Amino acid sequence: MAFALAKGMKSRFPSIRFFYTDPVAERIALFRNEIDGDGSCGSVEEVSLKAGILFLCVKPQMKEAVLPSLAAADKPVVSIMAGVPLSLLTAAMPKAAVVRVMPNTGCLAGEMAAAFSCGASVTAAVRGEVRALLNAAGTAVEVDESLLDAVTGLSGSGPAFVARLLQYFTDAGEAAGLPRDVASALIRKTFLGTVRLLDETGIDEETLIKMVSSPGGTTVAGRNVLENSDAARIITETVAAATERSRELGKA
Repeated sequence: MAFALAKGMKSRFPSIRFFYTDPVAERIALFRNEIDGDGSCGSVEEVSLKAGILFLCVKPQMKEAVLPSLAAADKPVVSIMAGVPLSLLTAAMPKAAVVRVMPNTGCLAGEMAAAFSCGASVTAAVRGEVRALLNAAGTAVEVDESLLDAVTGLSGSGPAFVARLLQYFTDAGEAAGLPRDVASALIRKTFLGTVRLLDETGIDEETLIKMVSSPGGTTVAGRNVLENSDAARIITETVAAATERSRELGKA
């Protein structure tokens, strides 16, 4: 995720400098070769001294190992550690302006759907800088921290849910007689084209549904099955379960 974010930022802001560290040599080599050849640092403390904004891209289980190294940080710190609240981050880094972000794997394709929340000491200027950097890898919206668990359940976990739906549609196309590779290509483009159409025209989902649904036609026949099934309830419960698990992990 760190590399994907940095790649997006580098693409949008070519002159930006990056300073980085990682215990895995291969990741350092990746950053050195593709992001900034002179930015490798020997420690978290060195990165903290050199960088203008710190991005803390580690798993939440690593917080006890990493946060003490940033105790004296007096600059913006952006954390993508899932479930680690602003209160804990602020207590560990009392001089820092802390921002908490929930990204998703769309970041790897430059299509991240992210939400972020700001600590009390974050200024309007810092808020704008962080938003601009995150938007370089997709879309980032600011929400109250209390909503980040719901963001985790919807967009954080969402790529797995959407991928499963793509599998189901591919299975359905194959069952209808299409070769699997053809069914997969068609439904992927259908998902992509539908989202792009909604984005580019500004119409809402219900309007698009009506556009495609000729009276007595094929779409209506399919909708009669879909809309009279438990699909809506199942999707709601899927997101709710992921949201609740995010809350549980935040309390751990």
